[in-house]
Amino acid sequence: MNRSGATLTPVRAIEATELIALDVFNTGAHQVTLGDVERYLRQLRGHVPDCGCDRCEAAAMVRADGVLMIVRAWQRQLAATRVRALR
Repeated sequence: MNRSGATLTPVRAIEATELIALDVFNTGAHQVTLGDVERYLRQLRGHVPDCGCDRCEAAAMVRADGVLMIVRAWQRQLAATRVRALR
């Protein structure tokens, strides 16, 4: 459930996870850790209730390990693409 008490659909939860994953992915080229994701989620969850950024609402519904799994998949794909480009 989100703050309004409504039950989230699976699609909405996936979109929220991908939104947060994109933010984490765009932070840099280093290998992202679970601690990085948890730190970012804590920061977002500390926002005032009506800030309107949408990310704090997304952070309330995602799991850190789900975000990390997506970010690492994207990092692997990026690394593979760079290796292929060097050939």
